[in-house]
Amino acid sequence: MNQQINNGLENYIFLYLRKFKNDMIQRVQTLYLLVAAILGVVLFFVGIAQFNYIEYEKSRIIVLSLLGRNQTDFNQISVLEENFVTIGVNAFVIFDCIAAIFLFKNRKTQIMLCKFISLAILVLTGLLAFSIYGLLNTQGLVSREFLSGSIFPLVMLILVNLAARSINKDENLVRSADRIR
Repeated sequence: MNQQINNGLENYIFLYLRKFKNDMIQRVQTLYLLVAAILGVVLFFVGIAQFNYIEYEKSRIIVLSLLGRNQTDFNQISVLEENFVTIGVNAFVIFDCIAAIFLFKNRKTQIMLCKFISLAILVLTGLLAFSIYGLLNTQGLVSREFLSGSIFPLVMLILVNLAARSINKDENLVRSADRIR
């Protein structure tokens, strides 16, 4: 009896996942938008740049991340500044990437949303560049290092534009099929 219930449940789950896969996952733009959203989430937890300073024979390390600037003085970590604007813009990008995935039946809205996401990623990149530029012009800078998070906005922008291009190709294919009928 339990075997029959388990088989029925497995079949139901398999059919549901198959329907879900056929509706959304087979479209490559879903994968592009999903990876862009995942990179946006990862961007919260990785550093963008690291700056090493020496002032009055004391060393200081500042790590710039999406959440703000963290300073390390003699193994004491303190938050210098939190940047709520970059947090909000990145959260907007993540939310809109996920929303664009679920708007797969309305391709025109999906394309427009991808354009807004691209614009938001450019704003995020500008805000991060402005923060980096502010730290470059400080006294006592010894070295600077760009960390792995500095490339994420560029990769996200490329993925969102690839998704928009794929959505546009789908829209053109549907239009041509409508003309044939």
